[in-house]
Amino acid sequence: MASDGTCLIQQPLRQAPTPSQFNGTAGHYANTVALGHGLQDMILISPEIFETLCVPLLALSAGAILQQNPRSQSAGLLVSFFGAQTAMNLFMKQVFSNYKLPGGVQGVPAPFAITAIQQITSFLVLSLGLQAARCFGHQANCQMLRTRKEVGCVLLLAVAFVCNIGLNNLSLSILDISVHLIIRTAGALVNLAIEFVAQPVLTNITGEEAKWPQVNGRDLLLTLLGTFFAGLVVCSKLTSFASSGSTWTYYVGIGVCCLSMIASGIELIVVRTLSTQLKMNALEAIMNMSLPASVLLLLPAFFFRHSVSWPGSSPMTDWQVLLQVWQTSKLGIGLGVLSGVFATLYNVMLYTLSSKFQSHVISMAGNFNKIALMFLSIYLGLEYLPKRPWNEVMIAGIVGNGLAFMVMGLLKANEVPVPKAEAAPEVSVTKGQSLVPRNDSTDSTDNSRVDNGKGTAQ
Repeated sequence: MASDGTCLIQQPLRQAPTPSQFNGTAGHYANTVALGHGLQDMILISPEIFETLCVPLLALSAGAILQQNPRSQSAGLLVSFFGAQTAMNLFMKQVFSNYKLPGGVQGVPAPFAITAIQQITSFLVLSLGLQAARCFGHQANCQMLRTRKEVGCVLLLAVAFVCNIGLNNLSLSILDISVHLIIRTAGALVNLAIEFVAQPVLTNITGEEAKWPQVNGRDLLLTLLGTFFAGLVVCSKLTSFASSGSTWTYYVGIGVCCLSMIASGIELIVVRTLSTQLKMNALEAIMNMSLPASVLLLLPAFFFRHSVSWPGSSPMTDWQVLLQVWQTSKLGIGLGVLSGVFATLYNVMLYTLSSKFQSHVISMAGNFNKIALMFLSIYLGLEYLPKRPWNEVMIAGIVGNGLAFMVMGLLKANEVPVPKAEAAPEVSVTKGQSLVPRNDSTDSTDNSRVDNGKGTAQ
């Protein structure tokens, strides 16, 4: 990319079709949209999505091939993880911001409605999967909620999930991918603070002695260093938003992303409580909270007005956005449903990784995926580097952030834990934490604590 902010890919971008391109009157254009728009969507718009996902799809293919050989199976899983995580982020960014609609507008800026669609889709996919497992003779059952405590915990999980993922998707629709991901790396500090605040509350609920998180000075220093570099990226991007006159929108996106991280920390604590106190695994938690979360998401989808990326548009609700998208491009709604299927498959991969690798390995892989995704989004033209000298500051911030967390992961890898046969219950809890219902594009490999570097719910 040149210093003036031009895209690295030196080729003309596709333009969305306009009414004049359908060579007819306004009435003829309306008929064309109503009768044949699905085919036009597939021809005119899908190639952009496929080109954006080209690298992740190649990674998924390479990972699938490597997994066929027992010697390279572990490497294949990590390559597939890179492809899946990158594909989810790029796909959702395309849906929220870059999907071209007739009339010159871009994106489907309905984060809460899309999240609700994802939850319903995930519930249906998992229900069909359980039924199929029973047909093949496997014992696959979902624990029913019997006590008020169980119902209360699941409802609290649904509320935390709605705040976490709904606000996360709203932030993703406002901010560039690099800024969105780099802010999420500060989740380790946020989760640590929430752990200290929540311990007295957990003691009153569970009746157990408070388990205060053990802070490792080395890990805390590296986390603070990584957060400092993340701040450099956020500040460097501010110049781009200031030049376009959308500084206020940038601040709103940052605030929404920070609120999402707070909800993420609360969600992590609730999931751990479900795993340890109620003996509910991740699949049961997903099944039980999907429908309540979908109902809760209807409130912001119908009543919360937010700014949209469409030129000249006033603040709209998600429902108004979906109605307009449905009238012009039904494929846009279909992409939201498809994202729910992708997110369910992504959760299955997270469970597989949590059972195959230790937490620090997944954390390092996730940090590498973030760095690669940030540079990939710039290369694909999904975002632009700011003008000099802020472009150098942004690159230094991204690299410094990745190195700080990578060094922390490598140091943890060199730590030799004492093997104990009684440690099995602790491993099962870790698995429950790794597969949190996050049916969206969010990164799932942030460090949940400064002292142990395990994955967090987002």
